[in-house]
Amino acid sequence: MTKRAQLSTDCLNGVCETLLIPLAARVVESQSTNPAFRDERGVELAQLLDFDPHEVARDRWNKVGCQARTLIFDDAVNDFLSRHPRALVLNLGAGLCTRFWRVEPQESLRWFDIDLPSVIALKRELLANFDDASNSHKQHTTLDADVTNPSWLEQIPRVADEQVLVIAEGLLMYLDQDSVQRLLQTLVKEFTGGELIIEAWSTFVRRVWGTLSPALRRTGASLHWGLDNPKTIEAWDPRITVKNEWRPGDWEPQRWGLLRYAPALRRSLTKVVHFQLGETVTSETRQHSAA
Repeated sequence: MTKRAQLSTDCLNGVCETLLIPLAARVVESQSTNPAFRDERGVELAQLLDFDPHEVARDRWNKVGCQARTLIFDDAVNDFLSRHPRALVLNLGAGLCTRFWRVEPQESLRWFDIDLPSVIALKRELLANFDDASNSHKQHTTLDADVTNPSWLEQIPRVADEQVLVIAEGLLMYLDQDSVQRLLQTLVKEFTGGELIIEAWSTFVRRVWGTLSPALRRTGASLHWGLDNPKTIEAWDPRITVKNEWRPGDWEPQRWGLLRYAPALRRSLTKVVHFQLGETVTSETRQHSAA
């Protein structure tokens, strides 16, 4: 780190302010006695901000849910990168996600963190404090854009033989269903053969969590979309198919407080779903299409 500066989070409001919730959860876990993961870059970012991670992370269910999904997404992204040395990762609604610094990238990896202008402006200002910012800029790019407007795709240069992974963690629940459906249909059209991993909350959580969660209530953000059955998305577009599904509620039941006694409810709250976007593109299918 080349310099230190205490940056205000006053530029964040509503949905944008929710990015502090997963950051706080990762920092608290990283600083615990026996952490399930370490997010060193996240800890460094938090030290530059005028907020108290431990205060934000007092909301147990939000904290544990964010920690569980962090592990799920990290493992899934690492699996994708191990299968596809030439990869393009598009992190939608990235917030202050630091996954790029936690995964095991190949030298050919290109990674885009995409979010609204106020979020990306803050992230760029934070990352400018680190010596390795100039070393990683060829692989890591921050892009300010509204992902519900497909014009952002024009800013993503394409490279031949590059496999695409799109991740949407902590994003889609803040969009309405029409916006989610249009976004996913745009992605399958643009990145046929790619893969998509999303976090989705149940319709029950969508209805009640804005009231029950102190951390979310403080931001004033509203929840609009919930998903109970991933097959619903397959019905939107037959080119989108479910590959895998994980339940954050399965992770370390003892961490969930009273929910440890209600496994069915705990599992039903949120899910991480892995989709295939259209036919898997291989060298053979490219040759067949060319013929």
